[in-house]
Amino acid sequence: MPPATVSDHISLTSAVEDARRLQISAFIPKLLGLVFTLGILASYFWGGPLWWFLAIAAACLVLGRMVEHGSPIGALVLALASTVFGLTGLIGAVKEAWTWTNLGVIPVALVPAVICWRAVPGAFRLRTRFKHNRPLAAGHRAWRVPWDRRILQTIAPAAGCAICFCLGMVAMLFGAVIARGLGGGFALRPFSRLANQQYRKILQVLSYRAQEVRAQDRRPPVLFFRSFMDEDLTLQRRLGLFIGILQIARTLEEVVVDRMWSVGPVIAIGRPAAELSPLGAAREYVHGPGWQSRVTALLDQCALAVSVLGETEGLLWEYRRLAAKLTPLLLVVPHGDAQVLLHRWKSFCDAFPAAASISVSAGRGSDFPLIVWFRPRREPVVLTCKYQNELSYELAFDDVLFCRDLRRHVVHTNI
Repeated sequence: MPPATVSDHISLTSAVEDARRLQISAFIPKLLGLVFTLGILASYFWGGPLWWFLAIAAACLVLGRMVEHGSPIGALVLALASTVFGLTGLIGAVKEAWTWTNLGVIPVALVPAVICWRAVPGAFRLRTRFKHNRPLAAGHRAWRVPWDRRILQTIAPAAGCAICFCLGMVAMLFGAVIARGLGGGFALRPFSRLANQQYRKILQVLSYRAQEVRAQDRRPPVLFFRSFMDEDLTLQRRLGLFIGILQIARTLEEVVVDRMWSVGPVIAIGRPAAELSPLGAAREYVHGPGWQSRVTALLDQCALAVSVLGETEGLLWEYRRLAAKLTPLLLVVPHGDAQVLLHRWKSFCDAFPAAASISVSAGRGSDFPLIVWFRPRREPVVLTCKYQNELSYELAFDDVLFCRDLRRHVVHTNI
């Protein structure tokens, strides 16, 4: 294979920074929408302009959603609206008198407008880069509930989730009263963490096995490889109104599977000793030494292989099989210590010779690979970024799926 050229290294750092500015600016209308939603409740019980509150809350939430999904029109409308409201408030404050209190209105009025205007150029750059597709699109996987005995197994975790939620609401109320509103979120956090653990357990119980998924989805599968020790790798979450307070966690595998389900059903060989399947790929359990022959058979059926970079013996054997069969591979480099990742990369290069030509730098501030797409008999595509969080991985997958047209390439390869 010819060596990878410099043009094959595609940096996503600027795109991630643009998307982050959009998420920060989306906070403003979403927070206003929440405030006006509370106003709707107050108007309903104590009287007031109910329909005005309803219209403004709906408009703010819709606008915030548009901006969060990278809409340039939404970002421009938000910037104009924040400027108008900011100037209106500023003029009203100045007309009263030049007091220290009124001077304090200036940053409150102008800072949101500055934040929103900074996000506008990035929204247009993202739309140009990702064409007409939303770079922050929602998941592709349709969740189905298995109507069998697994429903009964969710009763206990569902009850635990409800109890933790109720206790959290009570704690938040007392925290808000005692700390004058500031302690509500802190009091809720431990209970929300427990509630999320029970909720994730419900999803694990209800998850389909690989055989069930393939019976419902006839597309060639996407085969997912990883070390068992990396199944619970959590990510730094994207900015969200309730994500931090409610302690909503997400693993790297969930992000990978969420994006790759648009190519085909994502399946993986599961750990035989696991009581519950981790959230992500649909598991197929193979007991005994026959897992290697089963992996070889699945490689003949799959449209694409996706792997989280690792260096265990079983995973290195799978890399050697992928190299021998010339199976298209999408390699995901996990977040972590740079030296550990470099050691994993060296082991991967020994097992997968096509990667030997790719140079990886671990210097401070340098871009590190997020995703490497190995196409048979073609140069690999390396997507790099200096950030390793949920947003950067989502944008990397969207770049591969939409800009590199991975789905069409996989379909053409398997014809």
